[in-house]
Amino acid sequence: MSTAAGGMLVVVAWRRFGVLLARAEHFGEAATCPQCNAWGKFRVIAQEVSSVEDPPEAGRPHWLQVRCKQCEARWKLQ
Repeated sequence: MSTAAGGMLVVVAWRRFGVLLARAEHFGEAATCPQCNAWGKFRVIAQEVSSVEDPPEAGRPHWLQVRCKQCEARWKLQ
């Protein structure tokens, strides 16, 4: 019984990891400043509101409002 429960836990953890990794890759692809093409050089200004009850699998935040550290341009990562 404990082996089956352990196996199920591994499957659930692996799926959760895959979902979070996909979200990180998605945000990483959009992390280039549209004005100066600097990659990953931004500050988060705002984000979608989420509650404590939202699990990471819910995909929140769906968007981040960011500002480039080099040229001060603003854009939304979605």
